[in-house]
Amino acid sequence: MKTIDKYDNIDNELPNLAPVLKEALQDDFLAIRSVDKSCEKYQKECEKICFLNDAAYVIYSPHIKKENHNSELFVFLDKTGKTLCHVGGTEMELYGLVKPCENLKLSEDYKNSIRK
Repeated sequence: MKTIDKYDNIDNELPNLAPVLKEALQDDFLAIRSVDKSCEKYQKECEKICFLNDAAYVIYSPHIKKENHNSELFVFLDKTGKTLCHVGGTEMELYGLVKPCENLKLSEDYKNSIRK
């Protein structure tokens, strides 16, 4: 059975995204958000983790409850989807650090499937 791809333009927007991450995003198993570089929290985290300076996106599990985020691993990507670093939930919280990805477009099939 073919699953419905979530994003129409993921290949164009994130050409260097690892295939396993792309599949997990397309299957809605993982979620992706843009890093909000204008927030103070981001700037403080960059002082601790230098790889975050080039981060444009973060991939995480939307299925893990907030109280269990210390067990999660966040994958930070550059603007092409290349993996920059992995950061554990014990090192940082994503709350207040991310915003929606405005450049990734939901497919019509996906939109129709969530309306049902």
